[in-house]
Amino acid sequence: MGQQLLRPSTSVAANYGAACKARSPADFISKLGIGEEEIDESVFWLEFLVEAQIVKRDRMVNLIDEAKQLAAIFAASRCTAKKNRQLEIGNRQLPKGRENGNRTRHLD
Repeated sequence: MGQQLLRPSTSVAANYGAACKARSPADFISKLGIGEEEIDESVFWLEFLVEAQIVKRDRMVNLIDEAKQLAAIFAASRCTAKKNRQLEIGNRQLPKGRENGNRTRHLD
């Protein structure tokens, strides 16, 4: 079980580093998503160790709380990046002069 926890918990930092060096917004979003999944798996194993009474709850409370906070940070960052990417794509598709909902007037 220790190995099951070690693998996802150590890969979180690696995926964060990879996200920071992403080659594109899509790559950044993907790496954050992978990191989020790894954090979720880490939380699962931490909670499993408590439920199986292998580790006392009071020794894990802070770790579980911190992991959940990291998951929330990764999720919020990923959502923000997705929204920003959608806005960027939407702005590229608007006719010139209509960015951000602005309309150009044509004087005849």
